[in-house]
Parts: sequence; C-alpha cells; structure tokens
Amino acid sequence: METLTRFVRAVDRLNDAIGRAAAWLTLAMVLVTFLVVVARYGFSWGRVWIQETYVWMHGCIFMLAAGYTLLHDGHVRVDVFYRPASRRFKAWVDLFGSLLLLLPVICVVLWVSIPYVEASWLRWESSREAGGLPGLFLYKTVIPVFCLLIGLQGLSLAGRSVLVLAGHPEFAPGADRGGTRRLSSAFLGEVMSLVMFAVTCLVLMLGFPVAFSLAGTSLAFGILGWWLGIFDLRLLGGLASRYFGVMVNEVLVAVPLFVFMGVMLERARIADQLLQTMGMLFARVRGGLAVSVTIVGALLAAPPASSGATVVTMGLMSLPTMLKAGYDPKLACGTICAAGTLGQIIPPSIALVILGDIMQGVNSQAQLALGNFAPKPVSVVDLFAGAMLPGLMLVGLYIAWQIFVATRNPEVAPPLVVDVDKGLLREVLTALLPPAVLIIAVLGSILGGIATPTESAAVGAVGAMLLAVLRRQLDLAILRDVMQATTRISCMVFVILLGASVFSLVFRGLGGEEIVRDVLSAMPGGAFGAMFVVMALMFFLGFFLDFIEIVFVVVPIVGPILLMMGLDPIWLGVMIAMNLQTSFLTPPFGFALFYLRGVAPPEVTTMHIYRGIVPFVIIQLIGLCLLALFPALATWLPSVIFG
Repeated sequence: METLTRFVRAVDRLNDAIGRAAAWLTLAMVLVTFLVVVARYGFSWGRVWIQETYVWMHGCIFMLAAGYTLLHDGHVRVDVFYRPASRRFKAWVDLFGSLLLLLPVICVVLWVSIPYVEASWLRWESSREAGGLPGLFLYKTVIPVFCLLIGLQGLSLAGRSVLVLAGHPEFAPGADRGGTRRLSSAFLGEVMSLVMFAVTCLVLMLGFPVAFSLAGTSLAFGILGWWLGIFDLRLLGGLASRYFGVMVNEVLVAVPLFVFMGVMLERARIADQLLQTMGMLFARVRGGLAVSVTIVGALLAAPPASSGATVVTMGLMSLPTMLKAGYDPKLACGTICAAGTLGQIIPPSIALVILGDIMQGVNSQAQLALGNFAPKPVSVVDLFAGAMLPGLMLVGLYIAWQIFVATRNPEVAPPLVVDVDKGLLREVLTALLPPAVLIIAVLGSILGGIATPTESAAVGAVGAMLLAVLRRQLDLAILRDVMQATTRISCMVFVILLGASVFSLVFRGLGGEEIVRDVLSAMPGGAFGAMFVVMALMFFLGFFLDFIEIVFVVVPIVGPILLMMGLDPIWLGVMIAMNLQTSFLTPPFGFALFYLRGVAPPEVTTMHIYRGIVPFVIIQLIGLCLLALFPALATWLPSVIFG
C-alpha cells in the first residue's frame, strides 16, 4: 500500500501543478485576446499568428488541465445515487469507472492519435493559414499528452479507491481537495444503438464523471458491434482529427472568456450590492422581494457566471430576508431557483455559445444532405439575437406570476416594512450602472456586428477585472481563484464534448441515426409531430441529465433530421435552449435545487424547494408553447438586425 500511496500522491502533485499553470494560461489568453481586439479595432492592425495564439492557448488549457479537473472532482456527475451513497460505494464506482470506462477510452484515443501526430511531425506541419504560427505539429502533440495526463489521473483515481476500500478514508473523493434469433446486421446495429443509449443513461446514473461514462460505454458497444460484425472500428480513427477540430475552433474560445467574466463579477460582489439595493427599492410592494430577486437574476444572467453561483448568492442574501418578511418558503425557494437559471436563455449565455456552435454544424449537415452546397450559416450571434425576446418574455411571466400570487394571497408575499433612505436611488444607480454598461457594451458589440463573440467576451473579461479593481475586490488570491475556477469549468465542458464525440461516432456507426430519422419521419403531424416528440424527449432527459450532456449527445442526432423537415434553425435552437433550461429545475438532478438546499436554513425542507419550483417549471413550459405557436418571437429580432 505504501508504493500505491506514493504513486497516487506523485500523480496528484503532477496534475495539480500542471493545472495551476494552465490556470495562469487562462489569464494570458484573456489578455492576449483583449490585445487582439484593441489592435484590430483601435489601430487597424491584425495578424493571423496572433489570432491563432489565443486559440492555441485555449486548446492547451482544457487538454492539459483535464487531469487537474478530475483530481479536484470538477467533471460533472449525475449523482442522484452517488451523492447520498456511502464512502465504500463511491470508491467502488470510481474504481470500476476508472478501469472500465476512463482508461479504455484513453488507450483508444492515444492509439489513434499517435499516427495522426506522427504524420504531422514527419511533415513538420505548420499553420494552414498564410502568416500563421509554425510548429502545428507541436500543438497536435497536446492530444497524446492529454491522454497520458488524464490516464495517469485515472490510475490515481483507481488507486485512491483501492486505498479507501483498504481502510484509508483520507483518500476518499473530497477528503483532501476540493435459442437465438438471427437478425440482419443493419437491424441488429440499430437495435444496439438504442440499447447503447439506454445503457449509457443507466451508467450515468451511477455517478461516474459524465465525459468518461459517455465515452467508455460507447467504446464497449463499439467493440461488441465489431465482434458481431456490425461496426467498423476504423471509424474511431477519426477521433484525433475531431479533437483537434475542437482545439482550433475559435468560436469555442468564447466559453472560457465568458466564464472568466462571470466568475470575476461574482467575486467582485456585484450580486450582493444589487440584491441589497433592489430589495430596498421594491420592499414596500407586495411580492416586491420576489420581483427584485427575479430582476437581479435577469441582470446577473447577462454576465454568464454559473447558475450555481447565482443561486448560492441569492440563496444566502435573499432567502433569509424573504423568510423573515413572512414569505411562503415555497414561493421564496421557487423564485430564487428560477431566477438563478435565467442565465441559460438570456444572452450572452455560455449555453447559447455551445448550442450555437453545435447548431452551426447541424445546419450545414442538413443543408448538404438536401443538396444545398452554399447554405446560409447559423452562428452564435443569431442565437443570441433569437433568444433575447423569449428570455425577456420568461422574466415577464415570472414577475406576472409573483404579482398574481401576492395579490391573491397577500400573506404569502407581504411587503417589507422598512425606512427607505432618500439616497437609495443613487445607491441603485451606483450598483446598477457599471455592470449594465459592461453588459450593454459586450452584447451590443456582438449583436451590432462590431466584434465576434470571442472578441467581445475578452473585452468583458478585462472589463470585469477593472470593475473588481474599482470596488477593491481584486487581489492575487481572488485572481488565482477566478483563474482556477475558469479552468475547471471550461475543462469540464470540453472534456464532455470529447466524450460525446465517441458516443456520436459509435451511435452513427451502428446505424442509430437511420432509425431515429425513420421514427421521426413516421410521426403524425409531420415536422410539428417530430418536433413535439423531440421536445418531450429532451424535457424527460432533463430530469436526469444536464443541459451540456443533452446538447452534445442528442442535438447532433436529431438536429439534422428536424432541419431537413424545413424547420428554422434559429427557432429550433432557441426552442431547445428554453426547453433545456428546465433541466436546472426538475428533480431529482436539478442543479439549482442542490445548490439552494446547500445554503438554505434548517427550517426550509427539500419538499419546500421541490414544490416551490413546480409553478416556475409550468411557466417555462407555457413560454415554450408560446414560442412554438409564435416562432417570430425567436426569428423577428435576428431578421431585423441581420436582414
């Protein structure tokens, strides 16, 4: 056991050091991207090599920090059963998950990436763009390095599990760190693809990190399909080029930049000041505290921090005040959870950036299948514009419900008896104007076509740092915390994307896409019927899976089929975003419910939270129906802005 202990600690120290270094690279990426924006728009100077610099930084960050994120348990889990389980059960899940899911996938990716990287080295490959960076072969080498680092951390996780089972609880997660019928091969492959989907969902429920559960289960079915003669293992050879495609995708660089912006504003205590001042402003109105929480939630939705941070902040600041004022615990909890998830639909939203990138590829695939070889592109900016009115509509529906409840039953949302200071308006403007100006500048530059989402996100990140400096809320410790949080969140998102790539390849290789297309095409009602079935499936999956997993796994499968039926891609994208927003509120896996439960006072029960979110989930479904009936809610603004 002593040798195993030394190995575990050595690997942990290695990945921790590399992860912390990658976190500093996050700050460098923010500054380099900001300087590119200043040079381009301030001095009309731009070079391909400097643009490629921040893209390469982005790829290095999430690839090199994957082991660090696994070390700190930063990869998202479907922990319905895992969270309340005993320490030994968790150890068994992590042990078998590492050996049967994570490590086999890493071995396959390493196996297919070595010839891919070797070919690049033999050519001394450089950037394909004129004036680009040399040494592309070095950048591609990050892929096998990623495999080695996360493979070592997987071995460390397995070793930790063995040590826990041997009676060393200090190594537990979180203890020291944050008659056989012959079928045709085509039919058998289609059946296997559906079985793979169901089994993957069951494996996810065990609580092992989603990225490796997706990839490991898919790989197992791919090998089984190969053994049965219905799957070609050579399809997996495309994984290396797919991973490299993610590493050089400039649009996705906006994700860590927006995360940095949101986390920095959260650490600058913008939410605290807004909640205090807005609460006082609406205090004397029935339901005023609930309305103020919703408005602050909408304002905090624009700087895209995590929904968890928003829910925790509002839960700590507003829930005790609302309960003390006599608010019904169910209304108070439902309001905070619902307001905290508005960041998934109100731009600039990280969820919309991810969905926009997926929809761009899905739309191109659908148009090529229809014979259109020059399709009109769908961008993240289109989704930002399309989601603006539905997001504001949802805010209005929330507030209308709160006012209705407060008017009908005044005792559940009474006014707060306070003395309003004459200087309150000045305090409100002081708290509201700086973040509002930053948000308008970022979102306006995107929608106005002045800058790309990535460039605007870099300006927003630097602007958030300046706001923190002005509020005297920025020091080295806070900066380090923001960089490390950004690294973990971004790495979690992109490693799930890498895992979903394996799932997508195997699912298509088994013929799953054909059976999905046949089922949707046979639905009564044509495109509307198919759309209804897909929306219902996504809503159901939202009870158990997170937004990111559903977008990465389901949308690439059903999206091309729906678009080939003639649906508008912007409308479809906004419908998906609004539908999947409910995944943050629906038990048993709604993230917002877990976050609020963690900070709620003892008198607030879990049933208060569960019952409180029911009206808001219904409101979201009403909003989804309105969007389905009136597609112009999503398509009008993009048509006005972009023509």
